Amino acid sequence: DGLGVTECNDGIDNDGDGLVDWQLDPGCHGKGDTSEKAQPRAQEQGWSTFDPEPTSKVIFVSAQGGDDKNDGSSPQKAVKTLAKAQSLVRDGEYDFMLLKRGDTWKNETFGRFKSGRDAQHPLVVSSYGSSTARPRLEVGKNIIDHNGKARSFTALLGLQIVAAKKLVGHPDYDGSTGATIRYVGGGDGLLLEDLHLLHCEIVVQSYGGMTYTNVEVRRNVIDTNYH
Repeated sequence: DGLGVTECNDGIDNDGDGLVDWQLDPGCHGKGDTSEKAQPRAQEQGWSTFDPEPTSKVIFVSAQGGDDKNDGSSPQKAVKTLAKAQSLVRDGEYDFMLLKRGDTWKNETFGRFKSGRDAQHPLVVSSYGSSTARPRLEVGKNIIDHNGKARSFTALLGLQIVAAKKLVGHPDYDGSTGATIRYVGGGDGLLLEDLHLLHCEIVVQSYGGMTYTNVEVRRNVIDTNYH
């Protein structure tokens, strides 16, 4: 493919975190990345990358091949549902929830979700696997809804989120019911990057005496949302 051999496609765990190449390592922005170690955006072609720490929990999720009886600790032990994965990551910690590329989840959401540790160590929702198709989340309501509460330090990266009830031809289509990433409440350090939002929107609204600070919405495609 003309990229040459790099640390993110050489089959070696170059940074010693137990995660190999772009298929598994969130320190790689793609197979052409020259380092498995996460670096500043200026050295990652503008993308955000993260390195799990030894104390981080990395939970793998596969809608097609997972089983909620598993512990999610490896692709071979992936859990199946978002609810199970969310129960395994910890509130206030630098944990990772990696969804298998090319898989589809239907009518599953994160609810209010949890918070990460701090701005440099967020709770990361990203992807894994050899497919180049984003994990696809087909929802009939808000994928995340803070609903008047405070949540901080999360990063959503590389997902496709579909408002199924606005998708013509979908079994749940009604043409009017929307779905969003709904941050209504307060929080700090929220990152939305490399998302494909089909018929969805993003709402950020400080509420109830709380405020949102340091919200980054970058390098996303918001595709044909309508009211």
